[in-house]
Amino acid sequence: MRTYNTENSSYLVQRGNGQNRRTVQAFFLFLMIFVFGICITGFAKVETNPTTHEKYFTSITIGEGDSLWTIAQANRTEEYDSIEEYIDEVKSINHLEDDVITAGRHIVIPHYTSD
Repeated sequence: MRTYNTENSSYLVQRGNGQNRRTVQAFFLFLMIFVFGICITGFAKVETNPTTHEKYFTSITIGEGDSLWTIAQANRTEEYDSIEEYIDEVKSINHLEDDVITAGRHIVIPHYTSD
């Protein structure tokens, strides 16, 4: 509100409440659209070069001194969280009940490739 003084009297000039309300509503609408746009583009994950990882199986010959642990260390890829997880899969694929393997025998191991 503004007050203006003249020689003999003062009077009050009010700006209309409707105009203030529309200005505030327009500002908040713009702000909401802006924040929504940031959220949409900020959370959207765009892969420009997606790589696919294919799972394959290979037969290997167990060498002298090899163990499931050394085979896992040499062949495990990032798709496995741990060496133990890889060893468990090798044992499952080959129907092994324990960790004993024999040199000269063949076992099947999993591996991933990126295409």
